[in-house]
Amino acid sequence: MRTKLKFWPIVSGIILIVFFVILAIKFSDLEKFYKTLQQGIWYYIFALFTFETLYLVDQAEIFTGLFKIYNVNITIRKILKVFLAANFTNLALPSAGIAGLTVFSQAGPKLFNIKRSKAMVINLLYYFLNYGSFIVLMILGIILLFTMNKLQTYHYISASLMFILVLTGSSIFWVGYKNKNHLKNLLEGVAKFINFFSQRLSKKDLIKKDNINNLQTEIFYTTSVYKRNKHKFLEPLAFALLGHFIQIFVLYISFLAFGYNPEFYIVIIGYIFSVVFIMVSPTPSGIGIVEPVMAVTMASLGAPIEIATIATLTFRGITFWLPFFIGFYATRRLKLE
Repeated sequence: MRTKLKFWPIVSGIILIVFFVILAIKFSDLEKFYKTLQQGIWYYIFALFTFETLYLVDQAEIFTGLFKIYNVNITIRKILKVFLAANFTNLALPSAGIAGLTVFSQAGPKLFNIKRSKAMVINLLYYFLNYGSFIVLMILGIILLFTMNKLQTYHYISASLMFILVLTGSSIFWVGYKNKNHLKNLLEGVAKFINFFSQRLSKKDLIKKDNINNLQTEIFYTTSVYKRNKHKFLEPLAFALLGHFIQIFVLYISFLAFGYNPEFYIVIIGYIFSVVFIMVSPTPSGIGIVEPVMAVTMASLGAPIEIATIATLTFRGITFWLPFFIGFYATRRLKLE
């Protein structure tokens, strides 16, 4: 028997409106992306769709590994549906991941038979592992640019903002790891911030005051598991790192699709600053901001500006529109089984 999630009528209506608004506003970009693909080598274009789909599955595998930490076994099909819906919400609504957190934390307890606080902690761990592993790549990129004397002011500023965002998010687990008594005060402040966004998405607080104690317990349990069994975090961490390398390869294929074989460090640095500017950009998924920065950065490292621009449009198109359309479908299909 299937019943729709109780929160879904409100969220679904908002998402439907956002979907068509973004589609209307960015239709010219979608058309440009389609025409660009037509100019590429067909088997590389096919590879782009294949590897980007593989990336989405990889991200869902991070969650399966995180659920294992809590001794919860889930199927990849079920978690993939929720991840795609949450990811679509993040693409459509710029909120530093809070919009996706709202969807995951609302759907998770009903679909996986877990507490909302546990669903929130798992989602936070996903971001912590994903962006924590990315910081290693970002530092590598900064070092490469510095040694090549190509480091610009906007690289410093954007990388610093990214580092601050990741550091702020990881502070929750660090405080829980070090001192349980200080954790509650920090969670109360975070709850106010998250509820600010959830009020605008679903017209209610995502984290109620009486849920903070449960959230504190789950975070403390997570840090306790880490202290005793660090190896349990290796599987989701490995998938997080794999996801970054898959995306780097997608960007590399975006060059090959138009007959240019770039130096690999150009691809790595281009990918790094695409992620950085997606995070710090005020527009959905960095649309309109990431593209010129990415193309100029790669051109400054030796790639022809025309090819760098086409590769950027291809990479940004495949990594935005494919998850966007698949995620919208998953969002509309998300039901309690």
